[in-house]
Amino acid sequence: MLPSNEFMDLVDRILAVRSLTDAQATLDVIRSSLGLERFLYGVTRATRMEAGANLVICNYQSPWMQRYVEQDYFSIDPVVSHCFSSSLPYTWDRLHQDACEQPVRRFISEAQDFGLKNGVSVGLRGRRGQDALLSVATSVDTNSARSDLKRAVPMVYTILPYVYEALHPLASNDHGGNPSLSNRELECLLWSAEGLTAQEISDRICISTPTVNFHLKNAAGKLGVRNRTQAVARAILLGVIAPATVRTPRYTVLHV
Repeated sequence: MLPSNEFMDLVDRILAVRSLTDAQATLDVIRSSLGLERFLYGVTRATRMEAGANLVICNYQSPWMQRYVEQDYFSIDPVVSHCFSSSLPYTWDRLHQDACEQPVRRFISEAQDFGLKNGVSVGLRGRRGQDALLSVATSVDTNSARSDLKRAVPMVYTILPYVYEALHPLASNDHGGNPSLSNRELECLLWSAEGLTAQEISDRICISTPTVNFHLKNAAGKLGVRNRTQAVARAILLGVIAPATVRTPRYTVLHV
């Protein structure tokens, strides 16, 4: 880890990011502070059931990134699989033991051919359906490099939430952001997600049934879908609604 004053200076720089160019320069400063060669910050945003929208900022070799996309390596990458399902750091020396299938072994070999010999990655589940990961990597796989990566883990783990919060607006703007729904549209969607009919929603929030249908139709239009069911699914994917928010919270209290 950096000394506390240097770390906070870096945090201030991260939070001042206002463009993708600033973001790339700042991520490069993080990489440099760790004494490593490569970095990648990726965020995926669930906008549809069949596909997500991805933003990647990195200094990996362009031919590798092009091949990664063309071969759809995202779907078999053990780093992605781990980081989008666990908050624990992932050290790349685990790759070979996790590579049970030939396509994954080929992927790892190709990555190493492009100078990604070893690294460490950390994932984060963010707000509104976003998963993010931050990786730093090196082109050498020696005891010294492994020690550098081990020392980098606390820094990467600690800095990722700051990076995510600073870059969240850029990722959202890059993909068009979320639709702006009125309070009534949100309320009708929330109760619809709970399984209430238009008549039941009308009785609960004291507006007419045609008005409920009007709000649900408007919400569907803003969300780019055709009907109420699709609107609820899309709103949940985008993080626009969370059905549990209409209920009184339940708590489990453990007395020690």
